[in-house]
Amino acid sequence: MGSAFSTMAKSVISELNPNGDLIPVSSVTHSDRLKPLCLLWRRRLTLPLAWRKHKYRNTGFKLTDVMEAENPGDEIEILHSEPYKITDTVDGMVAASVAVPGQPIDIEIKGSAEISRSRSMVVNKNYVTQTTLESLKDKRRINMSHTLIKELKESEQNVYVITETIEAEQEGTINISGSLEGSLSCFFSKVGIKSKEDKKKSISIPKGSVLGFGVLLLKIQNGKWAVSYVPKAKEKTFQPDDAKMPGTSQEDFSLVKAEIQKQSSDLDLLSPVEAEDFLKAFIFLMKDPKTLTKVEARLEKSLYGSAGESSALLEPSISKLLDYLGILSTPMKTCKGLIHTVLLFLDALNELDEDGISMLVESAEKQNTEQHLTQVETLLAENFISSQVHDAAQISPKGDGSRQILEAHGRVPESWNLVVQTCAVALYAALYVLHRLSSFH
Repeated sequence: MGSAFSTMAKSVISELNPNGDLIPVSSVTHSDRLKPLCLLWRRRLTLPLAWRKHKYRNTGFKLTDVMEAENPGDEIEILHSEPYKITDTVDGMVAASVAVPGQPIDIEIKGSAEISRSRSMVVNKNYVTQTTLESLKDKRRINMSHTLIKELKESEQNVYVITETIEAEQEGTINISGSLEGSLSCFFSKVGIKSKEDKKKSISIPKGSVLGFGVLLLKIQNGKWAVSYVPKAKEKTFQPDDAKMPGTSQEDFSLVKAEIQKQSSDLDLLSPVEAEDFLKAFIFLMKDPKTLTKVEARLEKSLYGSAGESSALLEPSISKLLDYLGILSTPMKTCKGLIHTVLLFLDALNELDEDGISMLVESAEKQNTEQHLTQVETLLAENFISSQVHDAAQISPKGDGSRQILEAHGRVPESWNLVVQTCAVALYAALYVLHRLSSFH
């Protein structure tokens, strides 16, 4: 789910790295495992967003951890840049400034949010040079017997090494009152949720927290390794893969809609009782982010062959959900189609903030999913930004139909952009799944 930290990370990374080479970190609790030389694998997002296709997952190991020990080679030097001071104050209008050493830059971000927020942070870049990596690969080999390497090879997962990070040079604080994301809250209010006027938060960002990171593909063959600076299409860590990947280039909302419906089609296999159990579990997950994270990790783990796990200490509805999916059975017989459907729902939740999640819970509990689904579908159909032009700055909402829906709930948003559209696609996907489950009654 969206958080104040992830919002700030996206803002900082977009200012310091406008070309999009760095990936914003979603949670401060994950940032300590995203340092230079850490190894990642990535899961393809089930949510059809052409501009954001994968989700990187930490393996818990660094590149040096999976190397053969008998030839340690030289120590790997992590370099540090000069600090960058970032200040961001929001009070009605949104304004931000980034102070780059020797090159001051003033940036204005347009907005119509009724919010108050201030944050100040000093960050720097930590990185490993290409020269260092090239030197290292001639001195140290990968241990092909290492448990991680064996598992990733068997499951044909690509492996990535972090080569640079943007980190907090000193402790920072985000102070928030009102609504953190004015444009998103405004959007949500148009489909049935009231803005939270009294929201107040103060969040401390520890020194050393990673806000964003850059990766390179790792290629491994019989212990020899290299990094791919310009990866070719379908290039793999362990072996070539000619399998065609699902299409991700959506030209209009009709294709996004069709993809979401296709990925949810396995819900038809459920009986009414099972559908009700799924719905109860999904509502519980929306109310409990910690359990959501644990369930998502279990599902990802199950997709590449891990053994079944105990249901001990699980909330009953979640235990029943995992049992339906085959995660708790021994030997495990996973229902991969349904697992992908559940991951679609969880991917959608991870794109939404607290207001969006609250709207979904209210919609499911009051059985308003059909009404809200229609509203969001209308907005997307009339305002969708094609994947080919998603870098366009902003487009104004068009069409009398969407404006009538918005005006029925209050103000019309002044702009429609890719951030709002991503949120809308996620909201549509989650509502579609909830509505399908509710329709079994």
